Amino acid sequence: MPIITHRTFIRTSVKTRSLAISIGAIVSILGFGSLGVVRGSLAAWFQSLMYGGYTPAGGVFAELTSMGVLGGWIVSPFTTGVSGLAMGVLDYARRLVS
Repeated sequence: MPIITHRTFIRTSVKTRSLAISIGAIVSILGFGSLGVVRGSLAAWFQSLMYGGYTPAGGVFAELTSMGVLGGWIVSPFTTGVSGLAMGVLDYARRLVS
């Protein structure tokens, strides 16, 4: 039996892309857009309440802003392939143990 089957790879690739699209949608809905924090959004409200005019670098809010601006939630085919391979190996190890 092969370590990673074609079905496992495809199934994991689809799950990874679905997760990335879902995360991107959530980030956008919260108000992290391609031009930064969207005026009047939940993200803008949170930023004004918690940070005022200063948002610390490296925090969760800053990372979400970067994801919105740079499209960091978009998963490349290479990333999908690597995650599919990793999930296939984990699936195979799980089957060996059980």
